[in-house]
This record gives sequence, structure tokens and C-alpha cells, in this order.
Amino acid sequence: MADYSVCVDLAGGRKGGAARFLKELDCHVRESAGVQFIGRENRLTARWLLQRELEASAPRRISLNNASMVAGEERVVLLRNALHFASAQEMDQLNFSPSPELRAQTPVIRALARRATEIVVPCTAMAERVVSYLPRCADRITVKFHPVSQVARREVEGPRAILMPIVNSPYKQLEVHVAALLAANEKNSERIQIILTGTAQDYPKEISSDPSVRFIGVVSADVLNDYWATVDAIYFPTKLEAFGYPLAEARTHGVPVLALDTPQNREIAGNALRPFTFNHKGSIATALRDALDHPSAPDPAQFDPKSYFQWLMGAK
Repeated sequence: MADYSVCVDLAGGRKGGAARFLKELDCHVRESAGVQFIGRENRLTARWLLQRELEASAPRRISLNNASMVAGEERVVLLRNALHFASAQEMDQLNFSPSPELRAQTPVIRALARRATEIVVPCTAMAERVVSYLPRCADRITVKFHPVSQVARREVEGPRAILMPIVNSPYKQLEVHVAALLAANEKNSERIQIILTGTAQDYPKEISSDPSVRFIGVVSADVLNDYWATVDAIYFPTKLEAFGYPLAEARTHGVPVLALDTPQNREIAGNALRPFTFNHKGSIATALRDALDHPSAPDPAQFDPKSYFQWLMGAK
């Protein structure tokens, strides 16, 4: 049996921010460094939660999927699903009813978090969410931004464009937010191309048929990086996020990001943020004009992958 110092459980989601994080992990961490990877092809099921305890063979055990292990000298868990710690009021505001799967997961995730020796969350707001449900775990929580590798920007010919790099989900209410951006786009002297990750079937006809909208489907992080390298701005209007990878990517790559004016968005996006207030007349249009007129400078230091993974793997 190999002599591992670290075991990393990769089971779980493969879309959105989870896929983005795994791409960074695969680029910067190697098994030859004494790291045991388990669960890459597994879903996060009750059976897997039991099986992984038998497969793990390292003193430091890291769960990237919100579910802490229960054995091992060091049990590190990344909590990065805000829905597991959202309040009933937040759910009501989003008109979102948790699925039976989410309802079943949530008490398990919270109970397992109590077993962790270290809880890692990607921003202050997520730490506050966790503490509200698990106050006795407060002294075990570490706030650490997720890692982001920098993409080189390049000039391209064609219309100016804004990208919304979000995987659609009912609680994100994307059709409402895209409609608001289209209305703001109408007020600008130049029409901006709006690039959406998804398909026309995800949206009502008034959006899918708009000539300024372009659908690119749900694409890999590598394909999405090509858009990050050329677009003029990012649109990230969602309200309930554990982190918000596009905020960090915008700051790292030097792309202005239109997002709600919240403490979480200010913390992560920094100077790349072009804030707006939803349903405030003219707010999105003003933020869009600001983004187009005032480019953002790259600021990658807070999200350096090398230092992040050295820390996560327990390098002294």
C-alpha cells in the first residue's frame, strides 16, 4: 500500500464552481506528491460516505464535497454550498423550495461538519452562515478564497460583449436577471452582445429570440477561459452563493464584473466590482456603462493556486 500523507475525497458535483475548483486541483496537485485521490467517479451517497472511510489511508483527510470524514487525525472539510446553510427567509425570498435530496443532505452535512477538525469556507459571509447553525464550530472555521489561475487577456475584433458564466438553477432566477440586463442594454448608445452559458430552451421566448443574446451551452472551464480572455465585462447577478467563482475570476483576470452591491461581492471582487442594486431604476445600466468605460486591472494575488494548495495539503 502506498504511503500517503494526504487523502482527498473528490466525490460529488461536477458542474459550476465544483468543476472549476477540481480543474485547479488537477493542475496543481499530483498523486506523486503523496496525495491519495478517492471518489472521483462517485456521487455523494450514503454508501460512499461509508466506503471512503475504509479507502482513506492518510492522516490528513480532506473532503471537497461539504461532507467531513469522521476518522483520521486531521479532518478538513470545504463547505461551499450555501443552500445547506441558507435560512428559510432566504429561500422564501428566492421563491425556492428545496428538493427532497437537498432536504435529506442538509442535516447530514451539518452533523458531519461537527466532526471536522478544520472547516474551510471561501468567504466571510459563508463563515457567518455556518456559525449561525453551528456556533460551537466557530473556532474551527478558516476563511480562504478559492484558487484561480490567471488567464491572459487578448484583443479580438467584433462587437463588445458581456458574459454571464452561470450554470442555470431554479433558485438563481436567471430569466429575471437576464431580462433586467437586456433592458439596461437598451439604454446604452452601443448594443452589447450578451453571452449566456446555457441554451435557448432555458429561457422564455422574449429572451431566447433577442438578437443581442448568444447561447454557448454549458461548456468546460477551458472553453470558458477563451471567453474570459476576450469579453469586456461579466454579469453575475445571483443573490445566494457560497463564493461566486466569477467574482474571483473577474478580479484575477482584470475584467469588470456587474454584481449586487453586497459585502460578499465587495470582499471577493475587489476593484473589479461594478455594483448595482436590483430593481433600482437605472442601476444596472449605470454599472454596465461604468464597466465598459473603465477597464479593470488584474489582481491575482488573493487567489494564488500554488499557495492555496500548499496550505490545503498541510505543507509546513
